[in-house]
Amino acid sequence: MTKIHIDKFFRNKDFEKLNLRDHEFENCNFNGCNFQNKNLSHMNFTDTIFEDCNLTLVKFDSSDLKNISFKSCKMIGIDFSKCSRLLFSVSFEKCILNNSSFVKLDLKNTSFVNCEIEDVNFIECNLRDCKIIN
Repeated sequence: MTKIHIDKFFRNKDFEKLNLRDHEFENCNFNGCNFQNKNLSHMNFTDTIFEDCNLTLVKFDSSDLKNISFKSCKMIGIDFSKCSRLLFSVSFEKCILNNSSFVKLDLKNTSFVNCEIEDVNFIECNLRDCKIIN
């Protein structure tokens, strides 16, 4: 049975060892949370904000990321190309995205503002109207 979280705020929570299988998050806010090495595959995130979170090496395989904002997050080694492509919509501000991959994703209108982007794979991406600032 799927547990749906709507309009919830999570602050300074360590999700690394918690079981989030069959959870969905809609209009939620994660602030200062740790997801390092967490498998978030086959999950749904909609209209959600991650701020000051550690998402290093997170797996989003077949996960829905719809209208997701990442702000000041550490996101090293994430393969976003394994996310569900249906309605994939993300934005990044002041994030560390090193060693990540967006291969073949539609990143049209995606924002990368004041981010560290080293060794990131954008092969065959649609970068039309993409905003990469600083």
